Formats: sequence, C-alpha cells, structure tokens
Amino acid sequence: FAVLTGFEGSDEEWSAEYEGLCEYLSCDPAVGLPVEAFCSLVDDESDDGCYCDDEELLRFLGVSAKDEEASAEPELKRPASVLLRQQYRMHPSMNRFPSRQFYGGKGGGDV
Repeated sequence: FAVLTGFEGSDEEWSAEYEGLCEYLSCDPAVGLPVEAFCSLVDDESDDGCYCDDEELLRFLGVSAKDEEASAEPELKRPASVLLRQQYRMHPSMNRFPSRQFYGGKGGGDV
C-alpha cells in the first residue's frame, strides 16, 4: 500500500508512518486497519488522508477499469438441482412430513 500510494521512505519510516495512521484511526497496528478505517483513509481528501480515486483502488487490487466494467453485471446461472425421489435413511412415516411440506409429496420413502 505504501508503494502504491507513492510513499518513498525506508521500511523503518513506513513502520513509523503506519503506526501513526493506526493511532490517528484508533486501530491496533498489530491487527491492521478494519475495512471502515481503510475506507475513511482513502476517502479523506484532507492533508491527513490518503485520497484514492476508483481507478487507483482498482489498480491496487490488480483490476483494470475495463475489467471492472466487463464484470459489472455478472451472468447468474441457475444451480443444477436433482430431486432424489427415494431415501433409505428414515422410516416412511417420518418421511411423509418433509415430502409433503417441502417436495409436494414427490419424495418417496423406503419401499
């Protein structure tokens, strides 16, 4: 994140900067930034923040804006389903309720 946002200091300097960010955002440096804190940081246009536009955020994630537009409306496929008409694990009298209630009486018991 430091490199992607243009930080040019050493690892030690970044460590100090990161601890300062965590303190500013009331976060534990050992745990990291929660999503809410990260969002407030990258949406902050003040001198204290680290504003990033959508293209920059997509680049951080390794996604181009073109890829994002192409996947804006993903194609949803209906999951395959199969009704098992016969079951062998419960007594037929116990099977009547789920068969009628959930499967329209199509679920058969042990014959």
